[in-house]
Amino acid sequence: MKIKIPLKEFQNSETCQCHNFDEYEIKIKCVKTKLHSRYLSIIAIGICIWQFAGNATEEQFVSQFSFASTITSIILSVLAIIMSITGEGKTEHIKEQLQEAAKNIDKTQKKIKEINDCIENNLKFLNMEVKNLHSEIEKLPETVAENVEEKFLKRSSTLEEIDISKAFDEVDNDSWWGE
Repeated sequence: MKIKIPLKEFQNSETCQCHNFDEYEIKIKCVKTKLHSRYLSIIAIGICIWQFAGNATEEQFVSQFSFASTITSIILSVLAIIMSITGEGKTEHIKEQLQEAAKNIDKTQKKIKEINDCIENNLKFLNMEVKNLHSEIEKLPETVAENVEEKFLKRSSTLEEIDISKAFDEVDNDSWWGE
């Protein structure tokens, strides 16, 4: 991929891993910005050296340099005031957003607490039901054994062969569930 800008051409097919045109445009802008900042800083340094070399001994140059420094500091202080005012507005906006987020978090926390309480109540109820079911299951083998023994004794007196599966079917049909 070739990047062409004034005074320089870049060939970086191995290093440029651009996946789309937007990335390519961003890289071009970055390279252009670096190049412009370099030559502007070189020009500014050159002007400063030229001014200092030729006029450093004159009294008028010193007063002009002092005046330029004063104007520069005034401009920078005005910029700092403007930046602090705009920064304060942004800070206030961020503060409002954080307060709103905190309110939303509080609401969410309350809802989660309600959900957790509901889940705890449901788990307690479920534990009670499991205990009840467990006790019913423990009673079940005794009842089944009694019914099978009763059927076995009735049939053994008539000397019939007992089919266990039929005995369980008959037990199922009986009303030992209390229905």
